[in-house]
Amino acid sequence: MLSLKHICKNYGSNKVLKDINIDFRNQELVAILGESGSGKSTLLNIIGGLDKYDSGDLIIDGISTKKYKSNDWDYYREQKLGFVFQSYNLIEHLNVYDNVNIALMYRKRINKKEECSKILNNFGLKNFKKRNVKSLSGGEKQRVAIARSLVKNPSILLCDEPTGALDSNNSLEVMKILKEISKKKLVIVVTHSEELASKFADRIIKIKDGKLIHDSNKYISNEKNNKKSKNKKKRAVSIFEALKLSFNNLCLRKGRTFLISMAGSIGIVGISLIISLSSGVEKYMQNEEEKAISNYPIKIEKNSYDYNDVLFKDINNEKCHDGVICSNDDISNSDEIVDALALKENNLQDFKKYLDANKKLNNISYINYLYDVNLNIYSDKNNIVYPSNISINNTT
Repeated sequence: MLSLKHICKNYGSNKVLKDINIDFRNQELVAILGESGSGKSTLLNIIGGLDKYDSGDLIIDGISTKKYKSNDWDYYREQKLGFVFQSYNLIEHLNVYDNVNIALMYRKRINKKEECSKILNNFGLKNFKKRNVKSLSGGEKQRVAIARSLVKNPSILLCDEPTGALDSNNSLEVMKILKEISKKKLVIVVTHSEELASKFADRIIKIKDGKLIHDSNKYISNEKNNKKSKNKKKRAVSIFEALKLSFNNLCLRKGRTFLISMAGSIGIVGISLIISLSSGVEKYMQNEEEKAISNYPIKIEKNSYDYNDVLFKDINNEKCHDGVICSNDDISNSDEIVDALALKENNLQDFKKYLDANKKLNNISYINYLYDVNLNIYSDKNNIVYPSNISINNTT
């Protein structure tokens, strides 16, 4: 069922496990003993797929795990393994029933309520369903943790110091439960207590400095590694379960959740006000600019001056005054010549046609045309008539 072949594990230059070879039976209680740092917890983590070995092979049901992918390890842990820890690892903001039910979140087509109730009854926790785990004793918490690991009916139960935080009476009760479970499943217990191991374990394995030094009931499997791993599909938590867990997490600390919600709301409202104020100020400034500009109308005359051509153009050999050829020196010393060269005549006739054809031009409120009209007027001076040309502006 489960075999370790020449397993080695290193952390940098530190060799934690050295050529470990162990075959496990389908039903037995195995106690792994060793001093702190001997490698027993690392061995348990490799068996549980929580840590990867550097060399060797872990064989599960005749299948090598050398080519296991993430999905394969997830499937192995979810379908075949149950975990029991020294610190219980219960979710404090959930009650006893929900802590057990959480192990079934990936399971479908089963009656979760029935399965949870059944396992709680078997462990004498029937009346504890709605109790918060904070109110339980250490022994009760460990029974809830074991019930949670068994509710999904795994074939292997891994226990890391399950009695480490318990008194002697509760330790005996927990070991009795594990002993009963081992009649139908493989139970592997990492412990420091040789007394409990010798009293309850079917098999004692001792590890020292990363090496297996003792196996009280050695077993060699005849199962050959000739099976292929099947592709496992990813499993997802249902939307209902995800929402329920999220809601319970929010309710864990109501004060903190309330303050975070208030802070987030204030931030959102503040940003909205800033955006609204900025938009309002921008529109106000735009209106004020339009009002100010409307008081200074644009005036387009027949003649205009463009000094760019004069300043940046080589004007040598240009006729600038009375047909005389000018040079750069002449221009730089004469404002009159500069003005003469910069003078341009605008095509106002075509521009007026454009305005007349587009009478609904936006942002133009009023158009005024000014025409120069030459009148032949004669004046009488000293009984002598003098002709005088007077230009007046005619507005249309």
